[in-house]
Amino acid sequence: MELGSNNKAREYINDVCSQVRFKEIHKEISLEIQSHITELAEEYLNEGFTETDSINKAVAQMGDAITVGNQLNKVHKSKPEWGILALTFMLASFGIITNYLIATQGASYYNPSSILIRSLSFSILGIAAAVGLYFFDYKKIKPYSKYIYIITSIFIIYSILFGRPVNGLLRFSIGPFVIPVEACLLFYVIALSGIMDNWNWNQPKNILYSLGLLIFPIILMLAVPSLDSILIYSTAFLVLAIMSGAKLKYILGIIGSEIIIFLFQIFSRPYRVKRFFIFLNPNKDPSGSGYINIQLSKVLHSAGLLGQGFTFKPGVIPEVHTDFIFAYVVYTFGWIAGLILIALFISFIVRIAGLVGLVKNNYGKLLLSGFAAVFSIQFLWNILMVLGLAPLGGTGLPFISYGGTQFIINMIVIGLILGIYRRRNIREIAFYA
Repeated sequence: MELGSNNKAREYINDVCSQVRFKEIHKEISLEIQSHITELAEEYLNEGFTETDSINKAVAQMGDAITVGNQLNKVHKSKPEWGILALTFMLASFGIITNYLIATQGASYYNPSSILIRSLSFSILGIAAAVGLYFFDYKKIKPYSKYIYIITSIFIIYSILFGRPVNGLLRFSIGPFVIPVEACLLFYVIALSGIMDNWNWNQPKNILYSLGLLIFPIILMLAVPSLDSILIYSTAFLVLAIMSGAKLKYILGIIGSEIIIFLFQIFSRPYRVKRFFIFLNPNKDPSGSGYINIQLSKVLHSAGLLGQGFTFKPGVIPEVHTDFIFAYVVYTFGWIAGLILIALFISFIVRIAGLVGLVKNNYGKLLLSGFAAVFSIQFLWNILMVLGLAPLGGTGLPFISYGGTQFIINMIVIGLILGIYRRRNIREIAFYA
């Protein structure tokens, strides 16, 4: 039964939608009301009423349009996810303050005023990006997913060819922004989420295509090289494959491919084997590969529950404001502060993962799952390597470690997360219909 030609039904739907301020949900509401009216009208039609009378009676049974519209406005009222906002604010603020304190002790190459100005400047840019993406309809990104994947890969290739090594890791610059290869991982998640949405894993060509999507970035990261980036990307890819409906045999195949590539990267060069496993016994090479692990162990063991205050000696741990900032936090403020910071991160990741069940759009679910996977591995790797339980890598602590470009990218992701939550009740049909 078609309702489009019935003026009463059309006016009713328009009156209901006019009371709902969040206009992006109007399509969803319109389709839902049309479905209810059609079901009711068909009942009247079976009772012998004409089509016009059936529709009119169904509309009358729906209730007052203004009242229904006001109720739907309350249900679909646009509001931010305050938990994510609060946790992001606490983590980012703690990061700015900690980096400033590190600079005042001369433990970083920035002076205090410079690091404060830079941190605040990048924070403003990051907040602006997050706010813009909160209001932007994230679903409009999906058609450009393949292009995002290609451009991200080009950035990594550019860094391999023209990047400069900083502490053994490649960086490339675009104006004032110094971009680490690790920053590309979140853009890969955005690309893969769009590509894998409604992915048919039963088609052989799609399986080969997905294998290429997995292996190509890993080959690029092998050339960097960046073991932690490979692990983070592989984990995110696996999570997205599971969320997009991959069967168990394909998941096992992906895991097997990732393990083979990872082991090949380690054992293909003898010095990599030594560097990778040195965290198990750093005293084998105390003045070489094991030096940083030994220093981290000394700093953490001398911290105590309440810390040693602002007595951290410059040069004890190189680049303490980036990859090893958690060690500074524990030493200065104590293990209690370190545990609180860990609890904040766990809450942050659990909060993001919890939103997956609230979002109706599958593309939004994939994005949230991928972001949660990346943040989880970044957090776990950084904490575990500082504690001496994982190999040293170039993964910083999200929102805490100093890095303006990485912070902006993280805030872009926060903006997308908030935008997804804002549109959590909008199904895919509402956008593509």
